[in-house]
Amino acid sequence: EELFFRGALQPFLGLVTTSLFVCMLSLGVNLRFNSWSLYGFFQSFLLGIIFITTESLLPGIFVHVAMNVFYVFRLGRSTYLPPREHQEEP
Repeated sequence: EELFFRGALQPFLGLVTTSLFVCMLSLGVNLRFNSWSLYGFFQSFLLGIIFITTESLLPGIFVHVAMNVFYVFRLGRSTYLPPREHQEEP
């Protein structure tokens, strides 16, 4: 994603337009997931700032991976599974 959005698109479209493009690509068919599109905009904007200030894709790649790992672990812990009911063995 960093190679495409920051490396290829951002130099031509600019920071805000690229972030809006990421936001539009993050829109889901179900409205309850549209908050992810707003998250996508802000994450893209932050990664774009990192790219502009460092003039390198590597810091943005590392931050992107770290953010994804953080959210995967966070989602894994926040998933609620109701307790299984005790079943008697036959």
